[in-house]
Amino acid sequence: DAGYFGGVLNWNCLNEAGEPEVGYNFLWQDVTVGHMWDLVDAGVFESNIDPYYKDEIVLGFEWQFSRNWAVDAKFIKWELKDMMFSNTQVGLGGQQFYLTANTKNLPSILKAMDDARVAGGAESIISQSSLDNFQPAQKEYQALQIQLNRRVAGGWALYNNVSFSETDTTGSGAWWNNTNSNYAEDFHIVLTQTHIDGCVAQQPGRVEQIDCQAKFAPFLGQPVSTINRLGKDINNDRPIILNSFGFKTWRVGKQDFTMGGHLTFQSGLPWLRFETVGAVAVTGGNRANSNVELRVDPSGDQRRHTSEYTLNLSGAWGFPLGGKNLRGEFRVEMINATDQQRLRNLNFGRQSGLDSSSIAGRGEVWPARRVFQRPRQVRANFTVRF
Repeated sequence: DAGYFGGVLNWNCLNEAGEPEVGYNFLWQDVTVGHMWDLVDAGVFESNIDPYYKDEIVLGFEWQFSRNWAVDAKFIKWELKDMMFSNTQVGLGGQQFYLTANTKNLPSILKAMDDARVAGGAESIISQSSLDNFQPAQKEYQALQIQLNRRVAGGWALYNNVSFSETDTTGSGAWWNNTNSNYAEDFHIVLTQTHIDGCVAQQPGRVEQIDCQAKFAPFLGQPVSTINRLGKDINNDRPIILNSFGFKTWRVGKQDFTMGGHLTFQSGLPWLRFETVGAVAVTGGNRANSNVELRVDPSGDQRRHTSEYTLNLSGAWGFPLGGKNLRGEFRVEMINATDQQRLRNLNFGRQSGLDSSSIAGRGEVWPARRVFQRPRQVRANFTVRF
């Protein structure tokens, strides 16, 4: 039998001013379990899920133009096909349930459910125009990668690589799977003027205010969870990534001294901002989502997090310890030598009187150390080899 559960997990710390600090404050809301298979067994729609796959092409060029130096260049392009999703939709009775399918099949599934809903005497909740205009999920990557390397010779070596790339996606899934997508969830919720008016009313309390009418008016009548969804991948899209590593060793008698360094530069990730639209189920009961993301712009279209670099340095002294093959090494490493403290995340924030989860997506800084680069660290170790 299908069932559901509900409850509240509420753990919130207050500061001296009585304002909520970072903590947990959310509702475990209800979702009907197994309803997808009830609909499949009843013949409302068929569940035929094709495994997603990747079309990829790689064009490369390698040239060792001298004894010690070589260059390697590659053009890479791939696209995921038959992408999947697993998110909430509305059943025939108005209850929310998790639907898993390929996004290319979403319109036909929702159409079948809406027809069954109407046949049962209920009103249609999904317009044909929304189904006709639906675009399946997308995720594609293209890049130019270049390496210029010097092999270990004469006591030194240098390795360099740089990539120029972009990753476009509707936000479906992540790099380790493609089923946990909120793209096109609760497809029956379309943008209305009431939603825009609500956004306007909320702006005086925002640190970064937007013109809701200008931003969202062109999307009236479109399913909220499909608006501004095709953009840069917020987890992976860095237009430039540079790595440079090298070392030099000097030998004096039976002792050796080595100096090395590693420089990394990477462009900032796309900044995603969104408002929210209430996602109460049609019947007013059994709801798994309290809201749906209404994205202000395609990710990466307006802003990105700050680009950052990290410089790591190391030095080592190797020396004999008296035995034939017994040697010692004293090594010192400095991580983030320039002590860069670049902000890495703006997707969460906090305002007076609000918990952190209620203003996610406003672009305000979350008061947590882990959203910045790690501070400079110095490490030392001694090693014995025999």
